[in-house]
Amino acid sequence: MHVEYTARKVVVTKKLKTQAEEGLKRIEKLVDDTAKVHIFLNCEKYRCSVEITLKTKLKDIAALCVSPEAEIALRDALDKIEKQVLKLKKTIVTRKRHPQGDKLTAGTVRLSSDEARAASDKAPSVPAARKSKLNGSANGKLSVIAHSFPQAASLPEPHIVRSLDSVAMRPMTLEEALKEAHYRDRDIFIFRNRTGQLLVLHRMRDGKMELIETPA
Repeated sequence: MHVEYTARKVVVTKKLKTQAEEGLKRIEKLVDDTAKVHIFLNCEKYRCSVEITLKTKLKDIAALCVSPEAEIALRDALDKIEKQVLKLKKTIVTRKRHPQGDKLTAGTVRLSSDEARAASDKAPSVPAARKSKLNGSANGKLSVIAHSFPQAASLPEPHIVRSLDSVAMRPMTLEEALKEAHYRDRDIFIFRNRTGQLLVLHRMRDGKMELIETPA
């Protein structure tokens, strides 16, 4: 895997390179040999951002994380990339196991010839005259389709990741909170105003920030 570093206002130390190489070893096992990685590090005052771009034959994947320390931002970005690669890998495996041409009607189960014959033997007897009308002859065979109710899908186990970057450690105004949420690249940001009231900023799908006021 080819790895390229770009740093702005920060030095790519041996510690950062070792951390990146250890994280990329896990990802390298999941992608093709021609994959390329670009790691961009940028530090300004108390804010460090790490953006990782992974280019593969199937898809380009990117992750951006912000933290007061470059090591933490790099670790979070590597975790994000690994999760996206695993999700892509799982999607490809699912498509291979269940191609579109092999789809069945919902609730229908395929039976082998022996199973169909056994089901036909267990079916209630039909008068010969009626069989003749249904199948065109007295010796006609009944086609049997067995239906089953789909099983209830099991809920996936929730994956919880603890994060302190979405919480302000000091009281701040609404304008300061908006800037802080933008700097940290967070869709949800929790803070207290000068009077101690707990407020929540939530970035909606259209990009607008929603202010949620909690009861006093």
